[in-house]
Amino acid sequence: MGTVINFQDDDYLILRAGGLTAPNRPFSESADVVYAAVQEFGGGPNRIIPKFYLRRARDKIEPIFRRDLNKAAEAALKGEPY
Repeated sequence: MGTVINFQDDDYLILRAGGLTAPNRPFSESADVVYAAVQEFGGGPNRIIPKFYLRRARDKIEPIFRRDLNKAAEAALKGEPY
């Protein structure tokens, strides 16, 4: 489930799985996904095979992120908008 909230004058996209969050507590601990690390890295009592969901997503987007960051830095050094 995804929710956009405004917290201390900044907007945040909160993605969560499992648990419920009280409306007045957007970062409630009850929304923690306690099994996420085992799914990502493997292990646990059932010897789950690692899935590397976050690692694969990061590896896929990292070259694009670096390219865009370099373009933004070059534009900033020239005093140009990006």
